[in-house]
Amino acid sequence: MTRQHQTIKDLEEKNKKLQLAEAFKSSSADTDDAKLKIGRIVKEIDKCIALLNR
Repeated sequence: MTRQHQTIKDLEEKNKKLQLAEAFKSSSADTDDAKLKIGRIVKEIDKCIALLNR
């Protein structure tokens, strides 16, 4: 992977983390949004674990 691709990937990951942090800071009306984002992150982690177990 080139350095540029890795930088893009790193920035996308940071963006996801910032969005998640922002979801936690928001009002209780945004709780559902935060739950959805957490669910997506958990699914992504599960996929990564499955790939590592191959």
